Amino acid sequence: SETFKKMIDKEVAFEFCPTSNLQTTSLSNYKAVPLKAFDDSGILVTINSDNMTVSNTDVLQEFRHLYKTFGLSKEQVKHFLKNSIAVSFASFQVKETLQKELNKKIDNFYQQIIE
Repeated sequence: SETFKKMIDKEVAFEFCPTSNLQTTSLSNYKAVPLKAFDDSGILVTINSDNMTVSNTDVLQEFRHLYKTFGLSKEQVKHFLKNSIAVSFASFQVKETLQKELNKKIDNFYQQIIE
C-alpha cells in the first residue's frame, strides 16, 4: 500500500504493544497482531510493553506471547530487538553498547522467552 511505502521510505518504526492492544480491544487476540505482514513488507517493527503498570506486562512477556503465537526464532527476536535499538533516541555510543550487549545476551533472553 501507499502508506506502507511511505513508512518504509521514511524509515518509520511501528511499535507493537500486543497486550495493550488486546486490553484496548484494538486487537481481538495475539494472532491478530500483523507482525509478519509488516516485517515482511520492510517496515521497521519493534515489540514493546506500552505502560507496564497499566498493562501488567513487560517486554519479556510480550515476546513470550508472540513466541507462542508465531513461533518466533531466536534470529527473529534478535531482529526485533535490533530494530528497537536502531530507532531509539539513544546516542550512537549508547546504541553501539546496547548492540554489543544484545549480541552477548540474546541466547539467555531467548531461553527465557521459550521457557
